[in-house]
Amino acid sequence: MAINCIGNFCAGAGPKLQPYYTDFYQILLSNLCGVDPDSLQTVSAPRLDFSDSAIRKIASSALRALHFVVSQDKTLVTEPICDIIQIVHSFIFMSVSVQAYNAADLKSPADERTQRRSRLQPQQPPYLHYPWRRPPVPISSDSEQSDTSDAFLGNPRRQRDDAKIRINALLCLMSIAKTNPRTLYPQLSKFIPDTFALFYQNNSNKGQLSPVFKSDNQPMSLFTILCYDPAPTVRMAACNSMTAILENARTYFSVASESANAKSSFTSLSERTASILRDIHTAIMQVMTKEDNDAVLGHIMKVTCALVSSTPYSRLVSGYLSKLYVAVMEQWQRAQPTTKEMILQVICAILDTHNDQDAVQETFTKPVGDVPPLVDLLLICQEHDAFEVRAMAWRALGAFAKARFTVIQ
Repeated sequence: MAINCIGNFCAGAGPKLQPYYTDFYQILLSNLCGVDPDSLQTVSAPRLDFSDSAIRKIASSALRALHFVVSQDKTLVTEPICDIIQIVHSFIFMSVSVQAYNAADLKSPADERTQRRSRLQPQQPPYLHYPWRRPPVPISSDSEQSDTSDAFLGNPRRQRDDAKIRINALLCLMSIAKTNPRTLYPQLSKFIPDTFALFYQNNSNKGQLSPVFKSDNQPMSLFTILCYDPAPTVRMAACNSMTAILENARTYFSVASESANAKSSFTSLSERTASILRDIHTAIMQVMTKEDNDAVLGHIMKVTCALVSSTPYSRLVSGYLSKLYVAVMEQWQRAQPTTKEMILQVICAILDTHNDQDAVQETFTKPVGDVPPLVDLLLICQEHDAFEVRAMAWRALGAFAKARFTVIQ
């Protein structure tokens, strides 16, 4: 309760509480990790026992409050108390694994019948009903301890608590990206590494992403969560964090440079940045195809808008915008009106780039599956779609006329 009060107290407070933000920041961090004062105040091992539901609630509340505090004072991220970005990273990817994400899918109807029968049997000792009340049996090895912790992964209450922790950690990441992006971008590879090709190889089936998380044998990224987290609210939080990261990344991405003939054992910063951009484009297109929740799909379109606006396409090889346009338009038929509005915003962002237009113009004049060419689609929107979609269609038509007036003629 006290931690929640700190968060509510700081939310939107502005400079009125400036003298107290550092103290609040230190108090919240003390509930999330241990700090070793003898080693230049770096973080030691986390001291939280997440088998206890009360501890999970404390961690979730502390991360939520930390999100509000960091939003009000951007200097806190650079405090030498600890590496806040590493702490946020740890909580975002806590319990992200094949076992955790697929625990609910592994339950069979026979298991459910067994659970229903067990409710009719005599009462068991309390520790068998409540996972945080375990019998005082000594654990003899690390493997047994690991098996014990894995047993909680199938617990619905534990899964809900983990989802809340992950959402609040993603909110912290979003606050850091908005208030102090210069501190975040040197560590961007922790959250969006250029390893999606390996991720796709390990989790694809017949050219598409597998419906279940098959392998965590690669660095975790925000796209791991976006592809396979079972909670739509967590996936939307991941989208919001990526949008915040990409919206302020124009300067950081401006150094990217990609060449079709690059062959060198040395990878420069510009090439590494281009590799991250290539992976983000590939991942976004795959995630669009896999996502079945319309609200999350709308958030993915927001991520795409931020990506298009921040990417220096003139410094990359040709073809990104054409592929992105096709991937976006393939979602049109199944999209709800709010998502169609976001799709048209992506089209406006593509038209406003003024880069790679020669390559993408041919794509605009061709149908994409059952979707007619762009100009025809925009005219059809004026007759059949909701007001918001019609308004955005007019905006897209204006952007198209500005970029390619000869096509409209």
